[in-house]
Amino acid sequence: DKFDDFTADGFYQYKISAGNLRGRDVEYGNFSISGSGSSVSEFTDNCSGFSDVHSGHENCKAITWAKENSIIQGYADGRFRPNDPVKRVEALKMILVGLNAKLASNNGQGLGFTDANRFGWYADYLRTGLALGIVKGYSDSTFRPENPVLRAEALVMLLNTARSTDKLIIPTANYGQPYYDVQNNKDSAWY
Repeated sequence: DKFDDFTADGFYQYKISAGNLRGRDVEYGNFSISGSGSSVSEFTDNCSGFSDVHSGHENCKAITWAKENSIIQGYADGRFRPNDPVKRVEALKMILVGLNAKLASNNGQGLGFTDANRFGWYADYLRTGLALGIVKGYSDSTFRPENPVLRAEALVMLLNTARSTDKLIIPTANYGQPYYDVQNNKDSAWY
């Protein structure tokens, strides 16, 4: 804590401010502490049945909606882990389910990647994503399913899924620089 004492296990909020010549940014977020030596008490007033999300959490309504619509289910231990990064295959699953994509069955077939488990929980989602042209792997024949999804990757998955399921027309703009941290060059062409 601010007095350099150990803080009890629990959920906390933070605020980070940063600035440079281009402007100032403030980020707010949440984090959890576990294993500090004191016992963790589960919330008695939890959000949507998840032991690690309080009903007052800022995203409780969204979490509840996603659970009620079978987009998420949480982990086997009853937690949601709201502060963990979303993995590439988790994002793909949420997007496909959220946009009602018809799933292709993988049936234990190889997925074409050296690091993708053909019997993994995500095999049908990855097979569907590949079949519909929603995702691609990397040039080294990997998909990196456990890697945290990048914002650009999630956006590409979302738009590609909407294009294939709802015939969304995605306009292309190959000029200018929409955000100061996104260069319009050959490295960013894929997104």
